[in-house]
Amino acid sequence: MNFPVVVPNGQTISSAVSTDLSQHVIGLEIPAIDAASVYIQASNDGQTFRRVLRADGTGDWFVAGTTGNRFIFLDQFAPFKFFMVELSAPQTADRTFNFVMKSR
Repeated sequence: MNFPVVVPNGQTISSAVSTDLSQHVIGLEIPAIDAASVYIQASNDGQTFRRVLRADGTGDWFVAGTTGNRFIFLDQFAPFKFFMVELSAPQTADRTFNFVMKSR
């Protein structure tokens, strides 16, 4: 099941997606984008979002300087309910990312 989020033209932050807790995130489909790093933000309450730290604690989870067209495995994000995408550079068109979910 896919849950789309959109980074609007000229922006760096996507809309938020609320997942059903019977689902957990297993991946992120990154569309073609203007060169940027891709960060994931998560929230438990849908209001306060923070960047997700790498599971090993070495820094924020991100895909460095990409132009997209990638699929990323994200199993470590299973416990969160709300997600959004943050880009390091504004985009020149709307960009739709898909969080891919799997039933628990």
